[in-house]
Amino acid sequence: MVPDHVVSRLVDGLAVLLDVDSGRSFSLDDVGTRSWQVLTEAPSAQAALQQLEGEYTAPPGALERDLIALIGSLSSNNLVQLRSLPR
Repeated sequence: MVPDHVVSRLVDGLAVLLDVDSGRSFSLDDVGTRSWQVLTEAPSAQAALQQLEGEYTAPPGALERDLIALIGSLSSNNLVQLRSLPR
């Protein structure tokens, strides 16, 4: 989930994220931008991964590792909030 204090825009086809609380901005490369778009539209990270696996050719497990790393980086910079699924 993207917190209210985060604004994202496409600039020259790449995502720029702004944390309005801290004033810090972040930019993503083309794959990071597509991952951001899918993550913010998909109902879950697993669904986002499945969509990205349909769009990119990568060695087994590579997309999953990269997506987990991106989510971790976004989370550690307060650009996304992680939610647990109800059991």
